[in-house]
Amino acid sequence: MQHTWSITNLERNLNTGLITTASYSCNTTCSGSMQRNVGESSLPYKSPSNPDFVAYEDLTEEMVLTWVTGSIDYSAIETSNSASVAEQINYEQSKTTDDGVPW
Repeated sequence: MQHTWSITNLERNLNTGLITTASYSCNTTCSGSMQRNVGESSLPYKSPSNPDFVAYEDLTEEMVLTWVTGSIDYSAIETSNSASVAEQINYEQSKTTDDGVPW
């Protein structure tokens, strides 16, 4: 199973530049089957005067992903996605009928 995490959107305060919410997705693929889980994670307040504060224009996806995966149960999401993909694969391998047309 291949799990690919991405940040799909960031919500920020225009006055402070503080990121308040990060939207994410986890795509799991194997043998042509795919499952996607999407969600949002609220991020904790950090003062712009804090030495660890990162300006919006200096953020990277990898940086935000570490914040998000540090605040959610990402392994449960990956496990759930993997189970769904395995179920899809098992279904495709065991089906005995199909529909469609040959052209």
